[in-house]
Amino acid sequence: FATYMEALFVERKWNFTSYRMYLDARRRNIRNLHPVAPVANSTAGQAFATNDIYYKGAWILHTLRYYLGDQIFFRLLRRFTYPDSLMESVTDGRQCWLATTDDYLRIAEQVSGKELDWFFNAYLRQAPLPALRVSKGDTVLTLRWVVPNGLPFYLPVEVQVGPNRVKVEMSSGAASLSIPAGSSYRIDPDGWILMDNLQIVSVETGEDPAISLQFDASLFPNPLNPTTTLRLEIPEQMRVQVEVVSLTGQRIAAVVDQQFEAGTHTVPVNLSGQSSGVYFLLVRGEERTFIRKMVLLR
Repeated sequence: FATYMEALFVERKWNFTSYRMYLDARRRNIRNLHPVAPVANSTAGQAFATNDIYYKGAWILHTLRYYLGDQIFFRLLRRFTYPDSLMESVTDGRQCWLATTDDYLRIAEQVSGKELDWFFNAYLRQAPLPALRVSKGDTVLTLRWVVPNGLPFYLPVEVQVGPNRVKVEMSSGAASLSIPAGSSYRIDPDGWILMDNLQIVSVETGEDPAISLQFDASLFPNPLNPTTTLRLEIPEQMRVQVEVVSLTGQRIAAVVDQQFEAGTHTVPVNLSGQSSGVYFLLVRGEERTFIRKMVLLR
């Protein structure tokens, strides 16, 4: 937060270009070797092993500003500083408070009215960055987020096509945009998004590169308390059945049994009625069955 406040000061004193230059200079020092805010406890030596908690942390806030918009983002900063609005005029020290990462995540969701676990899990809880895969056909541009450990990620992406700018919604983690034949394009033209190097490929077939070539299933978070999200990668239309069973093989709950279109899908899994322990998630497709271990911690 302190590093990002420096960037905001530069923007206020000079302009947005200077703000971007300030952040770009610090982005070169991001190493992505350790999570900024890991779920597990860490020592001070581990937490400060790199400058990522400063520079990467500032860039995460920069990207969050892009996603939420200035009005909500700056209201969020104010509320994080003063959870009790009555303290805004107090200057004798009583307005200060000790805050945790989880405090910020909670306040961010309250102020924005948005569910933000997908954003913070991808950026804070693991070291690698989300990568954007861009596939260009003659008249179609396809975007797909590829996130380590199969985490869901829905950040919209601005695309400049000629003189026009479009914000592409990525509600399923992938989307396609029609573009004029032979036109040039720029991804994230204003440099808002913290991401790994762009993966740009040329498409010579009629296949949609946003669709996985194989059936796969992943869970996050895991351990869970008491909910988690199942992410399904489905290469073609198929019926998928999902259920939770105990260590003894007893069926605990039916999660889903339906036909899915090709693409990426997320399904909530809720174990609120169960006690702490180990469970298994059975995912059955038409040609393959997955078993995923789940640990419920209360």
